[in-house]
Amino acid sequence: MQSIVKKISIIVPCYNVGEYLQVTVQSLLEQSCHDFELILVNDGSTDGTAAECDRLAAGDCRVEVLHQKNQGVVAARHNGFKVATGDIIMFVDGDDTLEGNALQRISEVFDVGGIDLVRFGYSKIDPIHHLKQPENPSIKGFFTLNEILDLGVQNFKRHCSSSIWDKAYSYGLVEALFLDLGEVRINHSEDMLFAIAAVVRSKGVFFLKEPFYNYVQRPGSVIHSLNAKAIESKEQYFSALRIFLTKHASEAREDEFKKILDLEANESVNYVLFNTLAYSPDFRNTVRIVSNLKKSLFFSYSRKREGAIPLRQRIREVVIMVPVLAALVLVLAKRFR
Repeated sequence: MQSIVKKISIIVPCYNVGEYLQVTVQSLLEQSCHDFELILVNDGSTDGTAAECDRLAAGDCRVEVLHQKNQGVVAARHNGFKVATGDIIMFVDGDDTLEGNALQRISEVFDVGGIDLVRFGYSKIDPIHHLKQPENPSIKGFFTLNEILDLGVQNFKRHCSSSIWDKAYSYGLVEALFLDLGEVRINHSEDMLFAIAAVVRSKGVFFLKEPFYNYVQRPGSVIHSLNAKAIESKEQYFSALRIFLTKHASEAREDEFKKILDLEANESVNYVLFNTLAYSPDFRNTVRIVSNLKKSLFFSYSRKREGAIPLRQRIREVVIMVPVLAALVLVLAKRFR
Protein backbone atom coordinates (compact mmCIF):
# COMPACT_ATOMS: atom_id res chain seq x y z
CA MET A 1 0.00 0.00 0.00
CA GLN A 2 1.38 3.41 -0.92
CA SER A 3 2.14 5.65 2.03
CA ILE A 4 -0.10 8.67 2.47
CA VAL A 5 2.11 11.75 2.64
CA LYS A 6 1.04 14.10 5.37
CA LYS A 7 0.86 17.79 4.62
CA ILE A 8 3.86 19.78 5.82
CA SER A 9 3.96 23.46 6.74
CA ILE A 10 7.34 25.12 6.23
CA ILE A 11 7.73 28.45 8.03
CA VAL A 12 10.47 30.80 6.82
CA PRO A 13 11.15 33.95 8.90
CA CYS A 14 12.52 36.61 6.55
CA TYR A 15 14.47 39.66 7.62
CA ASN A 16 16.65 41.40 5.03
CA VAL A 17 17.33 38.22 3.07
CA GLY A 18 16.06 39.47 -0.27
CA GLU A 19 19.22 38.54 -2.18
CA TYR A 20 19.18 34.95 -0.88
CA LEU A 21 15.49 34.15 -0.66
CA GLN A 22 14.93 32.94 -4.21
CA VAL A 23 17.54 30.18 -3.81
CA THR A 24 15.98 29.13 -0.51
CA VAL A 25 12.44 29.01 -1.90
CA GLN A 26 13.55 27.23 -5.05
CA SER A 27 15.08 24.43 -2.96
CA LEU A 28 11.70 24.01 -1.26
CA LEU A 29 9.47 24.21 -4.32
CA GLU A 30 11.61 21.62 -6.11
CA GLN A 31 11.16 18.99 -3.39
CA SER A 32 10.23 15.46 -4.49
CA CYS A 33 7.32 15.72 -2.04
CA HIS A 34 4.81 18.32 -3.31
CA ASP A 35 2.18 18.20 -0.54
CA PHE A 36 3.25 21.15 1.58
CA GLU A 37 2.62 24.83 2.18
CA LEU A 38 5.35 27.43 2.42
CA ILE A 39 4.76 30.40 4.73
CA LEU A 40 7.12 33.35 4.27
CA VAL A 41 6.99 35.80 7.18
CA ASN A 42 8.48 39.16 6.28
CA ASP A 43 9.60 40.58 9.63
CA GLY A 44 9.64 44.28 8.79
CA SER A 45 12.57 44.01 6.38
CA THR A 46 14.22 47.21 5.18
CA ASP A 47 15.68 45.86 1.94
CA GLY A 48 13.81 44.26 -0.95
CA THR A 49 12.66 41.20 1.02
CA ALA A 50 8.98 42.21 1.14
CA ALA A 51 8.73 42.59 -2.64
CA GLU A 52 10.67 39.38 -3.18
CA CYS A 53 8.28 37.46 -0.90
CA ASP A 54 5.29 38.76 -2.86
CA ARG A 55 6.94 37.93 -6.18
CA LEU A 56 7.68 34.36 -5.12
CA ALA A 57 4.14 33.88 -3.77
CA ALA A 58 2.66 35.05 -7.08
CA GLY A 59 4.53 32.28 -8.89
CA ASP A 60 3.30 29.29 -6.86
CA CYS A 61 0.02 28.66 -5.05
CA ARG A 62 1.81 26.76 -2.27
CA VAL A 63 3.49 29.97 -1.08
CA GLU A 64 1.77 32.31 1.38
CA VAL A 65 3.20 35.60 2.68
CA LEU A 66 2.69 37.35 6.00
CA HIS A 67 3.97 40.89 6.47
CA GLN A 68 4.55 42.15 10.01
CA LYS A 69 6.34 44.98 11.76
CA ASN A 70 9.78 43.97 12.97
CA GLN A 71 9.23 41.76 16.02
CA GLY A 72 12.13 39.31 15.83
CA VAL A 73 12.50 35.75 14.65
CA VAL A 74 10.54 34.18 17.56
CA ALA A 75 7.43 36.23 16.79
CA ALA A 76 7.86 35.60 13.05
CA ARG A 77 7.90 31.85 13.57
CA HIS A 78 4.99 32.03 16.01
CA ASN A 79 2.85 34.12 13.66
CA GLY A 80 3.67 31.79 10.79
CA PHE A 81 2.58 28.84 12.92
CA LYS A 82 -0.75 30.50 13.69
CA VAL A 83 -1.78 30.21 10.04
CA ALA A 84 -0.14 26.83 9.39
CA THR A 85 -2.41 23.93 8.45
CA GLY A 86 0.10 21.08 8.16
CA ASP A 87 0.36 18.03 10.40
CA ILE A 88 4.14 18.44 10.31
CA ILE A 89 5.88 21.75 11.03
CA MET A 90 9.34 22.73 9.84
CA PHE A 91 11.36 25.95 10.17
CA VAL A 92 13.84 27.06 7.52
CA ASP A 93 15.95 30.22 7.63
CA GLY A 94 15.64 32.58 4.67
CA ASP A 95 19.20 32.09 3.41
CA ASP A 96 19.50 28.28 3.80
CA THR A 97 18.29 25.37 1.67
CA LEU A 98 16.96 21.80 1.89
CA GLU A 99 18.13 18.76 -0.06
CA GLY A 100 15.61 17.67 -2.68
CA ASN A 101 14.40 14.51 -0.93
CA ALA A 102 14.15 15.98 2.58
CA LEU A 103 10.38 16.39 2.85
CA GLN A 104 9.65 12.98 1.34
CA ARG A 105 11.94 11.18 3.77
CA ILE A 106 10.68 13.10 6.79
CA SER A 107 7.03 12.52 5.92
CA GLU A 108 7.72 8.79 5.58
CA VAL A 109 9.07 8.69 9.12
CA PHE A 110 6.01 10.47 10.50
CA ASP A 111 3.76 8.02 8.64
CA VAL A 112 5.02 5.24 10.91
CA GLY A 113 2.93 6.80 13.71
CA GLY A 114 3.61 7.67 17.34
CA ILE A 115 6.37 10.13 16.44
CA ASP A 116 6.21 13.85 17.10
CA LEU A 117 9.84 14.93 16.61
CA VAL A 118 12.43 14.02 13.96
CA ARG A 119 16.01 15.22 14.08
CA PHE A 120 18.14 14.98 10.93
CA GLY A 121 21.64 15.97 9.88
CA TYR A 122 22.78 19.18 8.24
CA SER A 123 25.76 20.53 6.33
CA LYS A 124 27.66 23.71 7.09
CA ILE A 125 28.21 25.63 3.87
CA ASP A 126 30.99 28.13 3.25
CA PRO A 127 29.39 30.74 0.93
CA ILE A 128 32.72 31.54 -0.67
CA HIS A 129 34.18 28.09 -1.29
CA HIS A 130 30.92 26.14 -1.19
CA LEU A 131 32.49 23.54 1.09
CA LYS A 132 30.14 21.15 2.86
CA GLN A 133 30.87 19.98 6.38
CA PRO A 134 28.22 17.43 7.43
CA GLU A 135 27.01 17.43 11.03
CA ASN A 136 24.96 14.28 11.48
CA PRO A 137 23.39 12.73 14.57
CA SER A 138 25.65 10.15 16.20
CA ILE A 139 22.67 7.89 16.90
CA LYS A 140 19.82 6.71 14.69
CA GLY A 141 16.33 5.41 15.22
CA PHE A 142 13.82 6.23 17.95
CA PHE A 143 14.89 7.28 21.45
CA THR A 144 12.76 8.45 24.36
CA LEU A 145 13.95 11.32 26.56
CA ASN A 146 14.99 8.86 29.27
CA GLU A 147 17.01 6.84 26.77
CA ILE A 148 18.72 10.01 25.51
CA LEU A 149 19.59 11.08 29.06
CA ASP A 150 20.89 7.59 29.82
CA LEU A 151 23.51 8.19 27.11
CA GLY A 152 24.96 10.93 29.33
CA VAL A 153 23.81 14.48 30.07
CA GLN A 154 27.09 15.83 28.70
CA ASN A 155 26.09 14.40 25.30
CA PHE A 156 22.50 15.69 25.40
CA LYS A 157 22.99 18.69 23.13
CA ARG A 158 25.34 16.81 20.82
CA HIS A 159 22.63 14.23 20.16
CA CYS A 160 19.70 16.65 19.99
CA SER A 161 21.56 19.74 18.69
CA SER A 162 20.92 23.39 19.52
CA SER A 163 19.14 24.23 16.26
CA ILE A 164 15.46 24.61 15.45
CA TRP A 165 15.87 23.98 11.72
CA ASP A 166 17.40 20.47 11.78
CA LYS A 167 14.15 19.06 13.13
CA ALA A 168 10.58 18.39 12.02
CA TYR A 169 7.78 18.63 14.59
CA SER A 170 4.21 17.46 14.90
CA TYR A 171 1.66 20.28 14.95
CA GLY A 172 0.66 19.35 18.50
CA LEU A 173 4.24 19.50 19.79
CA VAL A 174 4.83 22.97 18.33
CA GLU A 175 1.51 24.14 19.76
CA ALA A 176 2.57 22.95 23.22
CA LEU A 177 5.98 24.59 22.86
CA PHE A 178 4.53 27.96 21.90
CA LEU A 179 2.16 27.75 24.86
CA ASP A 180 5.24 27.30 27.05
CA LEU A 181 7.62 29.63 25.24
CA GLY A 182 5.49 31.83 22.98
CA GLU A 183 5.74 34.88 25.19
CA VAL A 184 9.48 34.50 25.81
CA ARG A 185 11.32 37.20 23.90
CA ILE A 186 15.07 36.76 23.77
CA ASN A 187 17.45 37.99 21.09
CA HIS A 188 20.03 35.22 21.30
CA SER A 189 19.91 31.43 21.79
CA GLU A 190 16.20 31.36 20.96
CA ASP A 191 16.79 28.31 18.74
CA MET A 192 18.65 26.54 21.53
CA LEU A 193 15.81 27.14 23.99
CA PHE A 194 13.22 25.84 21.52
CA ALA A 195 15.33 22.80 20.60
CA ILE A 196 15.90 21.70 24.20
CA ALA A 197 12.25 22.29 25.05
CA ALA A 198 11.15 20.24 22.03
CA VAL A 199 13.11 17.18 23.13
CA VAL A 200 11.86 17.46 26.70
CA ARG A 201 8.21 17.84 25.63
CA SER A 202 8.26 15.19 22.91
CA LYS A 203 7.27 11.53 23.13
CA GLY A 204 10.77 10.86 21.88
CA VAL A 205 13.05 11.68 18.98
CA PHE A 206 13.52 9.79 15.73
CA PHE A 207 17.08 10.39 14.53
CA LEU A 208 17.94 10.37 10.82
CA LYS A 209 21.60 10.50 9.83
CA GLU A 210 21.03 12.05 6.40
CA PRO A 211 22.17 15.73 6.13
CA PHE A 212 18.98 17.25 4.71
CA TYR A 213 19.54 20.88 5.72
CA ASN A 214 22.18 23.21 4.25
CA TYR A 215 23.23 25.85 6.77
CA VAL A 216 25.05 28.73 5.10
CA GLN A 217 27.51 30.50 7.40
CA ARG A 218 27.85 34.13 6.39
CA PRO A 219 30.34 36.70 7.74
CA GLY A 220 28.65 39.45 9.74
CA SER A 221 25.89 37.25 11.15
CA VAL A 222 25.02 37.52 14.85
CA ILE A 223 27.17 34.54 15.75
CA HIS A 224 30.11 35.90 13.76
CA SER A 225 30.27 39.42 15.21
CA LEU A 226 30.53 41.15 18.59
CA ASN A 227 27.26 40.81 20.45
CA ALA A 228 27.09 44.02 22.50
CA LYS A 229 24.27 42.55 24.59
CA ALA A 230 25.75 39.06 24.93
CA ILE A 231 25.49 38.98 28.71
CA GLU A 232 21.95 40.34 28.81
CA SER A 233 20.93 37.92 26.05
CA LYS A 234 22.43 34.91 27.77
CA GLU A 235 20.80 35.87 31.06
CA GLN A 236 17.40 35.99 29.34
CA TYR A 237 18.04 32.60 27.75
CA PHE A 238 19.33 30.98 30.93
CA SER A 239 16.45 32.32 33.01
CA ALA A 240 13.87 31.08 30.49
CA LEU A 241 15.52 27.65 30.31
CA ARG A 242 15.63 27.34 34.09
CA ILE A 243 11.93 28.16 34.36
CA PHE A 244 11.06 25.65 31.64
CA LEU A 245 13.16 22.79 33.03
CA THR A 246 11.95 23.40 36.58
CA LYS A 247 8.35 23.22 35.35
CA HIS A 248 8.82 19.99 33.42
CA ALA A 249 11.38 18.12 35.54
CA SER A 250 10.14 14.77 36.77
CA GLU A 251 11.34 13.62 40.17
CA ALA A 252 13.25 10.77 38.57
CA ARG A 253 15.12 13.07 36.21
CA GLU A 254 15.51 16.21 38.34
CA ASP A 255 19.26 15.66 38.78
CA GLU A 256 19.81 15.38 35.02
CA PHE A 257 17.90 18.60 34.39
CA LYS A 258 20.06 20.37 36.99
CA LYS A 259 23.15 19.09 35.18
CA ILE A 260 21.80 20.46 31.90
CA LEU A 261 21.46 23.86 33.58
CA ASP A 262 25.00 23.53 34.95
CA LEU A 263 26.34 22.83 31.48
CA GLU A 264 24.35 25.71 29.93
CA ALA A 265 25.58 28.15 32.57
CA ASN A 266 29.16 27.10 31.89
CA GLU A 267 28.64 27.33 28.12
CA SER A 268 27.11 30.82 28.48
CA VAL A 269 30.24 32.01 30.29
CA ASN A 270 32.42 30.51 27.57
CA TYR A 271 30.31 32.12 24.83
CA VAL A 272 30.78 35.59 26.30
CA LEU A 273 34.53 35.06 26.70
CA PHE A 274 35.06 33.65 23.20
CA ASN A 275 32.90 36.34 21.62
CA THR A 276 34.88 39.00 23.48
CA LEU A 277 38.19 37.39 22.52
CA ALA A 278 37.24 37.35 18.85
CA TYR A 279 35.54 40.71 18.45
CA SER A 280 36.17 43.14 21.33
CA PRO A 281 37.92 46.22 19.89
CA ASP A 282 40.10 47.26 22.83
CA PHE A 283 41.30 46.55 26.37
CA ARG A 284 38.93 48.97 28.11
CA ASN A 285 35.89 47.45 26.44
CA THR A 286 37.09 43.97 27.40
CA VAL A 287 37.43 44.99 31.06
CA ARG A 288 33.87 46.35 31.00
CA ILE A 289 32.49 43.14 29.51
CA VAL A 290 34.28 40.91 32.03
CA SER A 291 33.11 43.15 34.90
CA ASN A 292 29.52 42.68 33.79
CA LEU A 293 30.07 38.95 33.25
CA LYS A 294 31.24 38.66 36.86
CA LYS A 295 27.82 39.98 38.02
CA SER A 296 25.74 37.82 35.69
CA LEU A 297 23.18 35.25 36.80
CA PHE A 298 24.67 32.39 34.78
CA PHE A 299 28.23 33.06 36.03
CA SER A 300 26.98 32.90 39.61
CA TYR A 301 25.12 29.69 38.80
CA SER A 302 28.19 28.12 37.17
CA ARG A 303 30.23 28.76 40.32
CA LYS A 304 27.69 26.79 42.35
CA ARG A 305 27.91 23.78 40.06
CA GLU A 306 27.31 20.55 41.92
CA GLY A 307 29.96 17.83 41.99
CA ALA A 308 33.59 18.07 40.90
CA ILE A 309 34.47 21.16 38.89
CA PRO A 310 37.20 20.77 36.23
CA LEU A 311 40.44 22.59 37.06
CA ARG A 312 40.25 24.65 33.85
CA GLN A 313 36.81 25.95 34.82
CA ARG A 314 37.94 26.74 38.37
CA ILE A 315 40.93 28.72 37.07
CA ARG A 316 38.67 30.57 34.63
CA GLU A 317 36.33 31.58 37.46
CA VAL A 318 39.18 32.87 39.63
CA VAL A 319 40.55 34.96 36.75
CA ILE A 320 37.10 36.44 35.97
CA MET A 321 36.81 37.63 39.56
CA VAL A 322 39.62 40.11 38.67
CA PRO A 323 38.30 41.73 35.45
CA VAL A 324 41.52 43.59 34.61
CA LEU A 325 43.48 40.34 34.84
CA ALA A 326 40.90 38.51 32.73
CA ALA A 327 40.97 41.27 30.13
CA LEU A 328 44.77 41.09 30.01
CA VAL A 329 44.61 37.32 29.46
CA LEU A 330 42.08 37.77 26.64
CA VAL A 331 44.11 40.49 24.94
CA LEU A 332 47.28 38.41 25.11
CA ALA A 333 45.43 35.34 23.84
CA LYS A 334 44.10 37.34 20.91
CA ARG A 335 47.55 38.60 20.06
CA PHE A 336 49.33 35.24 20.13
CA ARG A 337 46.65 32.85 18.89
